[in-house]
Amino acid sequence: MNAFFAAAPTAAGNYYAILFMMYQTGTRLGEARGFYGDDIALDRLEAHVQRTLDDDTNAEGLPKGGKDRTVDLSDQLVECLKRYKAKRAEWALAGGWGQSVPYFFVTTNGTPVGADEIRKVFKRVLQAAGLPRHFTPHCLRHTYASLLLQEDGGRLLYVSRQLGHANVTITADTYAKWIRPVGRGVVNALAISSVV
Repeated sequence: MNAFFAAAPTAAGNYYAILFMMYQTGTRLGEARGFYGDDIALDRLEAHVQRTLDDDTNAEGLPKGGKDRTVDLSDQLVECLKRYKAKRAEWALAGGWGQSVPYFFVTTNGTPVGADEIRKVFKRVLQAAGLPRHFTPHCLRHTYASLLLQEDGGRLLYVSRQLGHANVTITADTYAKWIRPVGRGVVNALAISSVV
């Protein structure tokens, strides 16, 4: 993750924040794309996952499993999102779209970020970081879960709820090899060496 996010400020550009959000919250690509501005409460250090955007049509739907959930935001992520929010406000002012666009992660012209564009940007970051190109944006979700569970296996229920799994068994079956019985910290354990 350190290599990936060291390369991301240049290689990902305006898409840095959504990639960092996916890594630090374990949200799926469609869920991250579906955040409205008021879903993300920086003052409460949480985000409400209540919709997903279809990759092809951008149609809104319910998150996988049909349930909404609240995910925690780390201190590092909040700082990143504050900077992104300031940039977003500049784009809105320059483009004249202001408050008319509900989505939090948008292009400079106010449209929701596209799933295919995120995948292209992700590949560009992998290449810039010298990482294998077989990884996908969904790997950010797996990294989130495996790092938290590797740090402290007692986080199984926490991670399961953050990921929005239907039950803890799905999380345990998927990530059991990463569980160790001791550790400390929660979301701040996801810190990387530098954040833009």
